Amino acid sequence: MLQAKQEAIFEADNLVKLWVHEAERIYGDRLVNAANLATFKALLSDLVSKSFSRFNLKKYFGANPEPLIFAQFVGGLDEKLYDQFPN
Repeated sequence: MLQAKQEAIFEADNLVKLWVHEAERIYGDRLVNAANLATFKALLSDLVSKSFSRFNLKKYFGANPEPLIFAQFVGGLDEKLYDQFPN
């Protein structure tokens, strides 16, 4: 999250999406079986819906979730802007 620049986090929901992405990378990527990953995603979904209820992030959770990926090379290899991939 420290690599994100103000240009990429121009809306409050972008910061929440970045937080969700980082939580998935830090914790979710370390889980080794499907049951633990499903439990983690359910807990994360519950936490997001309770803590950030004013933002509609349901499309990133559920049976067929939309990918939520941030990286430094979204705009190209030279840009270095840590932003969300559009699709």
